Amino acid sequence: MELRPRKQFRTENTSNIGPSPNSCKAKSASVKEDNQTIPGLVSHIFLANLRDVGLLKTCRLVCKSWNIDATVSLRAWQFPKVSSVGIDVPRFCESAITTIYEAFPKITALRLNGSCDYYCFSGTPHPDPNMPFEMTHGHKSIMDFLELEKISLGPYFILEPNMMSLCLPRIPKLKHLEFYWGKSLSASLLRDSVGHLETIIISNSTKDEYRADMAQVSKMVPSVVGR
Repeated sequence: MELRPRKQFRTENTSNIGPSPNSCKAKSASVKEDNQTIPGLVSHIFLANLRDVGLLKTCRLVCKSWNIDATVSLRAWQFPKVSSVGIDVPRFCESAITTIYEAFPKITALRLNGSCDYYCFSGTPHPDPNMPFEMTHGHKSIMDFLELEKISLGPYFILEPNMMSLCLPRIPKLKHLEFYWGKSLSASLLRDSVGHLETIIISNSTKDEYRADMAQVSKMVPSVVGR
């Protein structure tokens, strides 16, 4: 019986075969970075050139980065050069101020005439005394108009005490205010909230029912102009 020699198997050091763990990690990191960068660049270009307002607003809901890019696109092309806007409506809906802000973010003068509640004006349903006002400010509000210098409120806009005390003082560049007096307002509230403004015009100051209030206003805020 013939004995055949056993096959000899070569054993080699395989520790150097294939990429090292460090190179694998580097490649993985590079691929991951590319995967994050390329879609981000594509979405940025897409949103920067998109001109459909409804679609842009929908895109803002996708994620944080899309929200930022879509918001920038909305502000950049809508009406950035318009400085003065006047709106007369029977009633301002909850999103009215947000819509005005998105279309005219850099206006310096705004006239509003129509029924408007505190939620629409301030961006929050009601003031919470236990929480800083800035934390309850959810939607866009009158305070987001950083360039706004003049506000005129028509006869159908009822300026509430919370609007005067919590909102108007937080408009950084506000200098001029024109509005119609109401029974819920007081001279001390006017002085403490907007007494620092350059011009305050009360359009219905000559009404007999407000004569006593106007006498107090004249003493506390001499700069007020009555009509």
